[in-house]
Amino acid sequence: RVRWAGVLALLVAAVASTYVITVRIRQAPPAPVTRFEVAQAPGTRMNFDGVMSAISPDGRMLVYVAADSSGPDRLWLRPLASTQARVLPGTEDAEQPFWSPDSRYIGFFSRGTSLMKMPATGGTPEVVATIKNPRGGTWSGAGVILYAPLSDGPIYRVSANGGDGVAITTLDSTETAHRYPQFLPDGKHFLYSSLPPHEGRYRIYYASLDGKEKKLVLDTAGAGVVYAGNGYLLYDRDGVLMAQRFDAKSGRVSGEPVSLGDRLLGTGYSGAPDLSAADNGTLAYLTNGDFATHLVWMDRNGTTTSIPMAPGGYYEVRVAPDEREAVLISGPRIGVDELWTVSLDRGVVTRLSYDTGENANPCWSPDGTRVAYVSAPSGGYEKIVVARPGGGASESYLADDDVFKRAYGWTPDSRAVIYGRQDPKTRWDIWMLPLDGDRKPRPVLVTPYFEDNAAVSPDGHWMAYRSDESGSNDIYVQSFPDGGNKYKVTTQGGNGCRWSRDGHQLYFGNTSEIWVADVLPGPSFHLGPKRVFVRPPSHAIDVTLADSGRLLMLMPARALPPTTVTVVQNWPSLLTGK
Repeated sequence: RVRWAGVLALLVAAVASTYVITVRIRQAPPAPVTRFEVAQAPGTRMNFDGVMSAISPDGRMLVYVAADSSGPDRLWLRPLASTQARVLPGTEDAEQPFWSPDSRYIGFFSRGTSLMKMPATGGTPEVVATIKNPRGGTWSGAGVILYAPLSDGPIYRVSANGGDGVAITTLDSTETAHRYPQFLPDGKHFLYSSLPPHEGRYRIYYASLDGKEKKLVLDTAGAGVVYAGNGYLLYDRDGVLMAQRFDAKSGRVSGEPVSLGDRLLGTGYSGAPDLSAADNGTLAYLTNGDFATHLVWMDRNGTTTSIPMAPGGYYEVRVAPDEREAVLISGPRIGVDELWTVSLDRGVVTRLSYDTGENANPCWSPDGTRVAYVSAPSGGYEKIVVARPGGGASESYLADDDVFKRAYGWTPDSRAVIYGRQDPKTRWDIWMLPLDGDRKPRPVLVTPYFEDNAAVSPDGHWMAYRSDESGSNDIYVQSFPDGGNKYKVTTQGGNGCRWSRDGHQLYFGNTSEIWVADVLPGPSFHLGPKRVFVRPPSHAIDVTLADSGRLLMLMPARALPPTTVTVVQNWPSLLTGK
């Protein structure tokens, strides 16, 4: 009896201690949430798009894109246990970084032509695959990289050791692109964003490497999603961070999405996530303080004259032909843009766009009476809007054409808009939209290459544009509207182009230097030698060239606030009680 009584006492004590431990575990408070900011390194400017930074899977390192005084964007690595970031040599013109699952390597895209990888400890970057207009990458534990090599196409796979990419997803008749893949833990399934958005939301799909599975996961995300490694998806909805339960094995969400309260800066890349998450409950996203700009005229001698306007959060400007007005673009957050007109003599600002969403690419008609722009209102597809500054009803066009569009300019008679249209087969093409008659859009330049930034000469005989047909982005001129007699303007790259008011000169260049060349007389098109026309100040936010040769510039009204990355540790504790 004594022996059995002792055994019983031991059993009772064991059960009691187990109960006490269990109760204590159940009652243990959640790990505290910690937030801190990772600031850009002194003398650098961090890229402020949400897709340009990524936390490592182990939650110990942050990689981001920034530029210093030497010029190009490069990757910078900041261990969270350190107070300093270091640049990764050989990563010039890097963008959209992502990590290997063991946190030892960084994948990224370079110069819009290459998918690269390099050790996080530093070293020589290696080319993994060629690309043309990348939209995201992800890396599996089995050494497979998924990536979108084009802005308008499927997801590809390639070995992390390099090779030829192979398409593994197929677009249906309603889709224009698959973007921003993300591997799930088994390395056999992944998530991706489908474009175009529907009613302002992106469709997120669950798929397998063998192509046998594809199912809709979400159709309510305002951006791409990330799998947080603990049974949750994280995504942006109207600028607020949301979390929703997700079973990575079945590819199904459950329950209602929960707001975590954090405000996200956003991304300008459609379908991209604007945050990143580690496996240990750490997440990171970009933040930026309010900035203010004001308008300044600058002549070719460098003399500046300020416009008497109140500073505001404007980041783009387009001057009217008579140089008495301009259109300004402001962005309360990335993905939400508003258009305003400003009188350059009085500095009075008036609203031009009224749709909530993205409003971009404003261009004045040659007669100065209208502004055409592209609007992507929340809940609708991209459309071309023609508005009359100062009042009057605006007109919308091509709202049912379910593809991305860009407004480039007008024909000289102000009767048609020249615009860009994305096509799943031919990438970006140049089209013309007549505003009278049958109003039926007509193709101007449709090839397998990427053509954009078109400008028609004042006499209506020529069209300048940018194309990547030679492997780099260069400026070309061809006869308008029927094509032919093509002339290559640049050989070492160019971004934009425009004609002088009389059509006797062509301006072209980039944000740091504008060149000009004379149009030589004759039946075919030829240019004289190019010469530097003007170099805008390096601290200008945006520059537009007026017909008089002056520059209208948006300049910082005060010191720009630093871009930072917010790091949140133990974020699952934010779900407590929700």
